[in-house]
Parts: sequence; structure tokens; C-alpha cells
Amino acid sequence: MPFVVTDVLREVLSYLKRTLNLVDVEILSCEEVLEHAGAGKAGYGRLMIVSSEPGPWGDRYWSLGTY
Repeated sequence: MPFVVTDVLREVLSYLKRTLNLVDVEILSCEEVLEHAGAGKAGYGRLMIVSSEPGPWGDRYWSLGTY
């Protein structure tokens, strides 16, 4: 049964934030990341896309330089 991963992630977002103790989460498509990168937003680029390719499940975190 096919499904859209971003839709599933958005449906379980509150659960993920609560169980992983996260303050904020962004779920972006590759196209959205490239748009942000093209607009010069720090922390967005091809590395984010390459490192988010499907593979074994795991946690991925990026620092956007704001603490």
C-alpha cells in the first residue's frame, strides 16, 4: 500500500515531539529545502537532502545556528 511519508510524519508529529523531547520540528520536501537554500537561508542545502535519503531509520538533527 503506497503512502506519502511526509503525510504520515505530519500525522504523528505531536507524538514525535513529545517522545523525542523536541521543541520544534520542520517536515520539508526536497523541493522545499532547495527553495530555502536558493533563498540563502542558513542551514539548508543539498547535504540536508542527501543525508535524508531513505535508509535505515534513525534520528537526524541539524543545527541552524540558533540556540
